[in-house]
Amino acid sequence: MFHRAMRVLGLALAVALLAAACGTDTTEVDSLTAERDQLQATVADLGSRLDDAEADLASTADQLAETESERGRLQDRIEELDDDLTTFRSRAFAAETRVQEVEVQMEKLREKYDPEIRAEAQAEVDAEIARACQEAIADVDVGIEDTVHFRSDWAFLTTEDEMIAAVTDCAEPERSRTVAEREAEAAREAAREEAERLAACEAVSPDTLEKNPARYKDTCVHLYAYIVQFDSNTGPCSFHAEISDRRSRRWYDYDVRSTFGLEDSEMLSAVRTDCPELDDIDVDDFVEIWATGLGSFSYDTSLGGSNTVPSFRIEKISLVAKN
Repeated sequence: MFHRAMRVLGLALAVALLAAACGTDTTEVDSLTAERDQLQATVADLGSRLDDAEADLASTADQLAETESERGRLQDRIEELDDDLTTFRSRAFAAETRVQEVEVQMEKLREKYDPEIRAEAQAEVDAEIARACQEAIADVDVGIEDTVHFRSDWAFLTTEDEMIAAVTDCAEPERSRTVAEREAEAAREAAREEAERLAACEAVSPDTLEKNPARYKDTCVHLYAYIVQFDSNTGPCSFHAEISDRRSRRWYDYDVRSTFGLEDSEMLSAVRTDCPELDDIDVDDFVEIWATGLGSFSYDTSLGGSNTVPSFRIEKISLVAKN
């Protein structure tokens, strides 16, 4: 705007000079002079305003620079506050955690030293030991350690191992007695079953057995025998004997030769080499035998011939007399 005013002023001066040169009327010159003065005043006013505007612009620039600087400082402060807040939160979490730890420790101390709480917990422990003891006695097949239900809040009073030891002291005598009773009962039951089984064994005459051994195959018979051969030829688990259906201590009352062994084969005890059941039995002994028929068994005689006799698997043998 200032430059435009200067151009207008220059144009007016040029017109005035031209008019003077041409002898223009004085009134017109005065008019131009007045206009020139007005334009000069306008230019001066515009110059003043321009100076003010430039001053305002410089001031605004300074304020803007200050604002930017302040904004930077504020941003730095915000970041500092964020860091402080993060640190505070971390410290607050650590403090809260520590408070919880202290509360737990205080509770443990209270449980440990508060007589009422200690007595209540001890009663619970004693009740659990009593319950586990009864369970261990009732079921001797379960491990004692499996009967104890330990709780962690009893740790200030006792340990799981101590409770297991207490239940063991309580239950083991009764459990041992119970096991012994069960074993004795099992033995009695086995003896009863064996007695019933042996009682069912038939008393058959030796002549009948000699005539038809196959008839009594898989049948239990009750016999008396006089042992006539029990040596390296028969092996330690089988023997030859003369049999009878009546007890006698005279060898000549036994007249039907038979073979006896402890295995389920016609070869008698060809597999077994250790038969403690027969350790006290020898040649010339009289025995009572309960045995299952195996049919017949053939063997070579010392005279070069062969012999076929009834064969039996021994179920039970009892020494009647040694000769």
